[in-house]
Amino acid sequence: MKTFNQSAERILNLKAIDVIGKTYREGFKPLHLNSLVKSFEKKIEKQKINLEEEVQIKIDQKLVTLKMILTSLYKDDGDFLGVVIVFDDLSALLKAQKMAAWQEVARRLAHEIKNPLTPIQLASQRLRKKFTEHAPDFDTVFEESTKIIMEEVNSMKSMVDEFSQFARMPISQPQPLQIHRLIQDIITLYHNAHKDIQFETSFDETLVSIYADAEQLKRVFINLFENALEAMNQAGTIRVKTRQAQDQNMAIIEISDEGVGIHPEDVEKLFLPYFSKKKSGTGLGLAIVHRIITDHHGTIRIENNQPKGTRVIIELPVTA
Repeated sequence: MKTFNQSAERILNLKAIDVIGKTYREGFKPLHLNSLVKSFEKKIEKQKINLEEEVQIKIDQKLVTLKMILTSLYKDDGDFLGVVIVFDDLSALLKAQKMAAWQEVARRLAHEIKNPLTPIQLASQRLRKKFTEHAPDFDTVFEESTKIIMEEVNSMKSMVDEFSQFARMPISQPQPLQIHRLIQDIITLYHNAHKDIQFETSFDETLVSIYADAEQLKRVFINLFENALEAMNQAGTIRVKTRQAQDQNMAIIEISDEGVGIHPEDVEKLFLPYFSKKKSGTGLGLAIVHRIITDHHGTIRIENNQPKGTRVIIELPVTA
């Protein structure tokens, strides 16, 4: 390394004197960035100029999220000069985003609880009024009011159960998994239950297995297929495609439908708990999907499909 400024010292908790003069492999060794270094070296071999990634590393026993931008420099004649590496500590930003997200969760949870409380209150008031008046139709009102109260209490219980499930999801236990067999088994279930839904698959046969928890991943695909079914009003084609990333470390799974697509203003909210455009949705489905994928050290993004519909892109590790 030629230079190492004060910000790099502060962010990485490394002293310039300890890394200047060393290769970047040696300099980054305490940070366990071997996979990132290897990925960058492959790009250098192909003369790709830039690499931009977010990485989580432990620095002084704290988990820190860094955005790393690596730029390779070449002379006019193509000779390799070196690499410029820029670090950006995202930890504070992510903490603020999480705080904002949970404030939104609290607001939505309060709103969802308030909804069933209103009919419960009205039914109770009506019941009390009829009782104090000794009304002749009290038995009928009693039956109607208690039915309303029980229905709304069950609705609240279901919502709280969903939230509790989201909060205490089991830790994933990844194992080598034949991803194509898992997807095909789930598709078979849908074939039998939905005659108006067609599935088209395009599997990369070089992708033998990935490293994942089968039960949790099954939940991911069922959730995404259910969303696609609702978006297409229970009729249309769902396409599932797999491929292996160029660096061979990640598997890419794409699921696309022919539904209504996503409004641009909703893209940033899709994985927030309790965000839902469905009339009967709890808003936790995609939040659970996102958590499962991130627990697997993968990524997920959702975008509009062309010419219509939605496309989900998932990246998962091939090995441990």
